[in-house]
Amino acid sequence: LQKINGPNLRDFINNKKIIRSNLKIKFMNQLVSIFNFLHNCNPPIIYRDLKAENILVENNNIFLTDFGLSKFYPENENFKMTGNTGTLRYMAPEVFNKKNYNLKADIYSLGMILYFIFKGQLPFNEMNRQMVIDYMENDKNMLVDLNDNFIKKIIEKCIDKNINNRHD
Repeated sequence: LQKINGPNLRDFINNKKIIRSNLKIKFMNQLVSIFNFLHNCNPPIIYRDLKAENILVENNNIFLTDFGLSKFYPENENFKMTGNTGTLRYMAPEVFNKKNYNLKADIYSLGMILYFIFKGQLPFNEMNRQMVIDYMENDKNMLVDLNDNFIKKIIEKCIDKNINNRHD
């Protein structure tokens, strides 16, 4: 058990005027490593509540906290866990719509966190709750407005509403 004295990611980003690109890349790499570890445990662990408030920053390093909604995930099997688990802003559409989901629900949430890190604003920041619900219920993917095409493509691949098109 480790005590982290730093702010959560949301406060860290909101309190900084500018975050250097190399720090954003470092955060992305650390988060990808964390989820690579969780998803490759035996059995895999599905986190299910990734949001900026559950990520702490200390000495420019990322720490994932609050594993309260995490579950062990059966191998080679999609199954229906509790739908609507997590935070709407970061929740995968299949979770919101109470459909079967798998580890790729975490990848969607990771993409939303990456969007926040690289864009500097929360996903759906200018939308009210009903607009977000409407988005979750339609087939269109969110437009990612970033200048860096490489990062943009990574995020788009994470948050694709078609679970089969998402990164593993």
